[in-house]
Formats: sequence, structure tokens, C-alpha cells
Amino acid sequence: MAQQGIKWLHDSEHPTPTAEWKQDGFTLRATFAPDDENLGYLGTFSNDPEPGAIHHSDDPRCCEWFNPANHDPDHPENAQADYERALGLENEDWHYGGIVVKAVKPMDNLKFNGGIGLPGGYEKMRDDIILGSAALWGIESDSEKRFFTETAMELADEALDEAKQTLAELIAS
Repeated sequence: MAQQGIKWLHDSEHPTPTAEWKQDGFTLRATFAPDDENLGYLGTFSNDPEPGAIHHSDDPRCCEWFNPANHDPDHPENAQADYERALGLENEDWHYGGIVVKAVKPMDNLKFNGGIGLPGGYEKMRDDIILGSAALWGIESDSEKRFFTETAMELADEALDEAKQTLAELIAS
């Protein structure tokens, strides 16, 4: 397994959670990427109530009911919790996404910039070669950072294996 304790950045420069570390001669980059929302496991908003439906709205522009996916008459609190979670998704309090880990080889090049910058008119330019990647989707954005880290570490092993294989194939050809 990859090293523990990576630091996730989430600020104006990193609009989605991002982490970077070095391992086995590669730079590993993990990001949380947005994904399409899917309420299916929670339930659906509808104008037709089903058993266990929760009243949602009287506004004619909205669905009147929330039909929980897993209705259990003995535990209506579960349906209420699913409804509240679905509302959070609808209100963009959280969203689905995936953790994507890429194993890259950074390449530093010099680029002519017309005489501005470094002596001789060159400036540094960085191109990254992605040699391997792995991803896991369907993760809730408000999951604990510990879960993000554990998932990224597991995916890093897959991305590194692919990167090493890709690099070996490139060298052999």
C-alpha cells in the first residue's frame, strides 16, 4: 500500500479536493472529480405517492412526494433520513464524485517565449506524461477525508502497477 498521511488541498487554486505525493519514482495525483447525481438508492421525487411516501411540496412546479427506495413500515425514520439526504443533494449541499489517481512522470522542458523571462528568451514549461490511472466513482463529496485518503492509497497501487507496466512497454519498444 502507498504511503499514509497525504494532505488534501481544497482552496481557490484547487476547486476540488486534490492531493499529490511521490512514490516509486512517479508523482501521484489524486483528485475528487464531480459525477452525475443518482438518487436511485435513496428514492425518487414523484407526483404519485407509493407506500411510505413523504410529502415534499404543494408547489405545482415541484413533485409532491418523495418515495423512499427502501420503505420499511416498522422504521419510518429510515425513509425520513433518506428524504433529508436527497434534499441535501437537490440543494447542492453535497454531490457524487469519484476519486481519480494518476501516476505521472513530470517532464521539465524549455520553451522559447520571444525573449521574455529567462536569459536567452526561454522559460520553463512542464508537461506531464500520464502513465497509469485508477478511479472509484459513486463517492459522496461529504465523506470523511480519511475515506478519501484510504481510497486514494488503494487506487495509487493500481495506478502505479499500470504506470510501471506502461513504462516497461515503452522502454522495450
